[in-house]
Amino acid sequence: PGERITAMIPVKGLDEYKCLFMVTKRGIIKKTPICEFSNVRKNGLNAIVLREDDELIEVKTTRPNSEVFLVTKNGMSIRFNEKDIRPLSRIARGVRGMNLDPDDEIVGMQKDSQGGSLLIVSENGFGKRTKLEDFRIQHRGGKGIICFRNTEKTGDVIGVKAVNDEHEIMLITTGGVVIRIRMNEINIHGRYASGVKLIRLDEGVKVAQIAKVRERVADSES
Repeated sequence: PGERITAMIPVKGLDEYKCLFMVTKRGIIKKTPICEFSNVRKNGLNAIVLREDDELIEVKTTRPNSEVFLVTKNGMSIRFNEKDIRPLSRIARGVRGMNLDPDDEIVGMQKDSQGGSLLIVSENGFGKRTKLEDFRIQHRGGKGIICFRNTEKTGDVIGVKAVNDEHEIMLITTGGVVIRIRMNEINIHGRYASGVKLIRLDEGVKVAQIAKVRERVADSES
């Protein structure tokens, strides 16, 4: 009760150099070699130990020297190298990936290999793309830098995706409406901008999720 699936990771063999990289809403991160999950029981294996007020929000596979981006609901972000964290066992709690304000939380994690810009979307339907090069590399555990200017008009950030011009994104609202947008239709903006209106929402309706459209089965990045 109260538990839900966070991520589904397709794998082709258990590459000893690959890790499962996890992030929680309270900014805790952890990487564990994927080979530690070679023998999964029917009732599963523990992947991370969580505090009572925390939850796992995203998991991705990484290789040495992958660069990771964390984005928060208050419009802050941090970029650091995967090698900043040493591999931990399945039963470990993890380490601090980002130092959050009390009212803030992580809403998404992306890797530099997934696209050339970050699409950031807010709950009131605003969004923008910002080039990855605008985010300097820092050490994990810091406060990060501004990536989206939250206002009463925009609402909180609800999602982030690393994209290229040829990608398409679906926005899903709390009212059950889905729209599909080509990324080459969204201009590049700086870190301090709030972007433009991507979808018109009825009163009381918010953007709930964003998802990258997959055209080919061969696509491996999520």
